[in-house]
Amino acid sequence: GQVPEIETSAKNGQGVDDLLNLILLLAEMEDLKANYQCPAEGVVLESHFGRLKGASISLLIKQGRLKVGDIVGTDSTYGRLKEILDWQGKDLKEALPSQPVKVLGLKSLPAAGEPFKVYSSLEEAQSQIKQKSLVTENVPLSAESPEKILKLILKADAFSSLEALQKIIHELKSADHIRILKTEVGDVNQNDVQMAAGSQAQIIGFRVKANPTALSLLKRTSAPLKSFLVIYDLLDYIREETEKLTKEKV
Repeated sequence: GQVPEIETSAKNGQGVDDLLNLILLLAEMEDLKANYQCPAEGVVLESHFGRLKGASISLLIKQGRLKVGDIVGTDSTYGRLKEILDWQGKDLKEALPSQPVKVLGLKSLPAAGEPFKVYSSLEEAQSQIKQKSLVTENVPLSAESPEKILKLILKADAFSSLEALQKIIHELKSADHIRILKTEVGDVNQNDVQMAAGSQAQIIGFRVKANPTALSLLKRTSAPLKSFLVIYDLLDYIREETEKLTKEKV
C-alpha cells in the first residue's frame, strides 16, 4: 500500500523516533516545503474562552512566519495578536510553518477548521469576515408548542465540546423531543437568559459559569440554568427531562 505503518507506544516511547524519522523521509521524498517569507496562513484547530484572557485560539501554521502584533483574520473574526504560546504555554515572538500555537488577541472565537491569514490592516481583515449565525436551528421563540418539546440553549467552554454535545444529543432516542435553539462558546450571559425566559427553554452549560449580569437576571426570571462538568451527567439530565415530558404528554 501507499500508507506506511509504524508501531508506537505513548506509554514507553516505543517507535516514536522511527515515526519522526519516517515523517522526515516522506517529506524529503515528496519535496514538501513551506514558504517562510510570505504572510502567515494556516487553519484553526480549536477555540476556547478563558475567564482571565478571553478568546484563546489554537492555530496550525502552513506558510509564513506568525509574529506578535500581526493582524490575523478568519472567516468569522479578526484581531491583532497580543500573545503567541507554544504547546507548553511558553511565550514566542514568532512561530514557523508546521508549528501548532495558541494565540490571544482575536475579538471572538472562530470555528475549528476555519482558515486564517495575516492582513496588512484591521480594516482589511474585518472586510473579509463572513456572516456567522449563532442560532443552529430556525425555531420561533414562542412559549406554545403543539408537542412536548425540550428546548435547549447550549453553552460550552470550547467549539469541540459544542460539536460533541450536539452530535450526541441528536443521537439520543428522545431526540425528536429536543430542540436546540442556540449554541455558543463562553459563559452564560444576559442574552441567553432573556432568550430562555422568552421561549421557555433551559440553559445547559458545560464547563462554563454565568456572568454577574446573567446571575442577577436569573433571579428575576423563571429561566432554568443547569451547569455540568461531566458530559455523561449532562446527558443523563437531558434524558430525565425528556422522559418527564413524554410521560406528561401521555
